Amino acid sequence: GELEIQKPSLRRYSEGNREASFAISGSVMHGWTLYRSTSKSGEYEKVGSGKAGRISDDILYKKAYISADKIQPLGKTYYYKVRTYVKLNGKTYYSPYSDPVKRTIKPNSTRIRGVAKLKSGHIKVSFYYVQNIDAYQIYRSTRKTGGFKLIKTVSDERIFPSVTDTGVHKGKTYYYKVRTYATQNGKKIYSEYSPVV
Repeated sequence: GELEIQKPSLRRYSEGNREASFAISGSVMHGWTLYRSTSKSGEYEKVGSGKAGRISDDILYKKAYISADKIQPLGKTYYYKVRTYVKLNGKTYYSPYSDPVKRTIKPNSTRIRGVAKLKSGHIKVSFYYVQNIDAYQIYRSTRKTGGFKLIKTVSDERIFPSVTDTGVHKGKTYYYKVRTYATQNGKKIYSEYSPVV
């Protein structure tokens, strides 16, 4: 009979990257094809395809990582789905399409490089430079899981941007996170937050 391939699962990967990055799992495969639409139930167009690894009839892959769609306009929402294939005895067998995955294009996010206490008692927060943004927003809290307040917004073109937090008090523990934003048609569009440090 015909070879039946399981329906793959598609999930977003590398959140905050302006190129479409996904992980495929749940289906054996030699390769994949990625499709995109501007609405969940609309018409999907092919935007990328690739091999899951070295193709041969005796090696099947169960996972693949995709970066297959070019940079899109900020704020734009797309839906993606994927199908996988297996080549066997000269024939190509296709899986069903995955469920659609929604993705809104956001600016690149950053991560905190370090948090250092200065001799003055202030705290220096440094983070990684990212391209194509207008500014970084630095948030602080005395709790790791909530209560964050914006303390500074900075435009910093240095390779290792940083801010100095002068509003801290001795004996207290502080937590920080950072996000970026870029402006599109006069509207600020925000990245994902960095992990809390």
